[in-house]
Amino acid sequence: MNPESKLLLEKLDKRFAATDKRFDGIERQIQSNHDSASTRILALEQATKVFDEWRPSIEGVVYDLKIEVGKLSTMKMEVGKITKY
Repeated sequence: MNPESKLLLEKLDKRFAATDKRFDGIERQIQSNHDSASTRILALEQATKVFDEWRPSIEGVVYDLKIEVGKLSTMKMEVGKITKY
């Protein structure tokens, strides 16, 4: 093999090595981003599950409060009628 070809191959090897390092870094970054996104998605799914379990009880409380407010409105009207007479 002539010296020019050998020099050219060495330069190509260095470039390929540098490119491999860059791709390894990019792959690690992509994997890190994927892991981070997966963790966030799992946390959101768990939070959604908690809210789905919590919602019926809160809707019941809100319904009870509406009934009580309705009763208070009725009582207010009755007290207003009594004070007029």
